This record gives sequence, C-alpha cells and structure tokens, in this order.
Amino acid sequence: MDKLDCQCECHHEHKKTSSEWLMAFMVGMVAANLLFHFLPEMFEDGELSLWLVTAFLALGSLTQYVLHRFLQPGKNGNQFLWFLNLHNITDGLSIGLAWALKPEFGLSVAIGVLIHDIIHKGIAFRFLRRQGDSLGLAWIKIIATLISISAGFGLAYWLKPDQNLSIFGGAFAAGSLAFVAWLLIQEVFGQRPLVHFDKTKGRLVIYFIIGATAMILIFSVLERWFPGH
Repeated sequence: MDKLDCQCECHHEHKKTSSEWLMAFMVGMVAANLLFHFLPEMFEDGELSLWLVTAFLALGSLTQYVLHRFLQPGKNGNQFLWFLNLHNITDGLSIGLAWALKPEFGLSVAIGVLIHDIIHKGIAFRFLRRQGDSLGLAWIKIIATLISISAGFGLAYWLKPDQNLSIFGGAFAAGSLAFVAWLLIQEVFGQRPLVHFDKTKGRLVIYFIIGATAMILIFSVLERWFPGH
C-alpha cells in the first residue's frame, strides 16, 4: 500500500512539474512577444506623441493593477465570479483594441490573457465547489464568464477606432499584457523570483528562454515570408 501511495505521489509530482515547465515555456513566448514585437511597434510611428503612447501603456498596466489589488474578490465563489466577469470585460476590451490595430497583436494579447485566465478560472472553480455548488453548476458558471470577455471584445469593435486611436488602444492593451505577463512570471517563479534560487527554478528559466527564443524565431520566419506583415 505504501508503495502504491509513493507511486501515485511521484506521478502527481511529475504532472505538476510538467505543467510548470509548460507554463514557463508559454510565459517566455508571451514575454518575448511583448518585448520584441508588441512594444517596439507602439513607438514606431513618429507622428504620434511619445508621451501619449506611454500614458496609455501605463493606463493599461494601472487598470490591471487596480483590478487585482483593490477589488479583493474574497473566497466566496459567487463573489469571485463578479470580480472575474469585471476583469474579463477589460481583458476582452484589450484583445479587441489590439486586434483593431493588428490581428496578430490581438492574438498575442489573447494568448497571454488565456494563460492568466485559466489560473483565475481554476481558483473560481475551487471556490464554487467549496461553497456547495454541484460539479455541473460550477462548470456552467465558469463557462458563462466567456460572455463577459465577448462583451469587452464587442465594446472595442463598437467603438470603431481610427488609426491613431487604434494605436493608443494597442498601447493600452500592451500595458495590460505587460502586467499580466509579470503576474504570470510570479506564478511560475514565485513572488520573489530571485530569492531561494534552486535547480528547479533554474530549469524553469531554461524553459522560459526556450519559449522566448521560439517566439523570436517565429517572428523572424514571418518577417521573411511576409515582409511588413
């Protein structure tokens, strides 16, 4: 019996380690996308005011910070759903604004938001089950939060921004993605990534770098095949 328990524990630990490495790889891709593709594009157009673009970048990060720091959703499942839906509206808006600027930017933000949102939905699911919701009802409530993301995306589409407004909207989305990327890095490496640096964190850094390198190579191939895409 002890041997069986040991095998189950080792299997669980292996699955956990694999998911952490996969997360590190994907976060590396998100970070590279932001640093080497998304942010440089924001400052490419010299006709737009540099400080205005910077202000919208800061506004995007500040919005995410306020949502995460001050709303205090609590551990009640239904309370957390209110927070999640409000947060999803801003996420959908960020995706829509980035998409209006360039579809590949919208996809970039969507990937980063998706990874972060999976974490949020996992927390919400645990809270819903803890408050007594059945498995089916908890799943229905979680799936229903996709409506709020769609609402945020629809709001960006309804605004129909012109080229300049699209760039400012893209800067807002970039700022939002930057804060989300930082939260994801903390999720993978801990609240203080450089403290207690061990072999496990070293391996995660390697997967992070591999993910970032893979994204940079993808950009290089796209630039070669589709110049000016």
